[in-house]
Amino acid sequence: MARDRRDIRRPSEKKIAWIFPFFLILIGIGAFFLLFDRETFNSSEKENDKKLFIIEENLLEKEDDKKSFLFEENNLLKKEIDSLKQDMKSKNSALDSYKSYVGRLEQDIVSLKSKIKVLSEENKFYKDKEYSETDIQNRSSNNRPGPRLFIPSTDLSKKEKEIRGPKVIYPRRALERGITGEVILLFDVSQEGEPYNIRIISSSSSTLNQAAIKAVQKMLYEPALNQRGEKIPSRDLTRSIRFKIED
Repeated sequence: MARDRRDIRRPSEKKIAWIFPFFLILIGIGAFFLLFDRETFNSSEKENDKKLFIIEENLLEKEDDKKSFLFEENNLLKKEIDSLKQDMKSKNSALDSYKSYVGRLEQDIVSLKSKIKVLSEENKFYKDKEYSETDIQNRSSNNRPGPRLFIPSTDLSKKEKEIRGPKVIYPRRALERGITGEVILLFDVSQEGEPYNIRIISSSSSTLNQAAIKAVQKMLYEPALNQRGEKIPSRDLTRSIRFKIED
């Protein structure tokens, strides 16, 4: 009877009993590797996210720096454009003043030509009269014993004299930039003693030119006189205007 209790299952049933646990082992190994791969994938994904976040932050910082740089450059360009506009206005005003000076010079030339004509005629008349008077005096003195009499002609000529000096107003733009220097000008003085036809010979900075011209325009002179004591214009006077910031 003991022999009859032996496992009398078929060979196919024995194989099926071994396959099922083997299949469970394979499923467990697959699940382990699947979980391991998911964790590694999640960790690599987190690292990639960190790297992308750092790259985005760097890009945003660079973009902000670029925007601030462009903003500063834009402000500087606006300031330069405003300064150029002011220079253009000052040059246009200087050009208008030069045009008015040229017009006055043309009028002076016309009046001087007429005066020269009148003076030449008067000079000829006075010379003829002087010669006749000296002739008479020489004849009368020659008839008398002793040295001859010589009567010198009176000369009333006089150079121009400065009455009021220049009033220098420091340009605000030059003060803000700390610009100092010297401007040398050449100008004429009218019969009324007012400077005109002001020209710049040399300048340390173009920012100071207009202020120097205005300073010379505010000067006043006692006009020059010719030999007869008549007021005449003076030409090509020089003046140096210095700009210095005091501490």
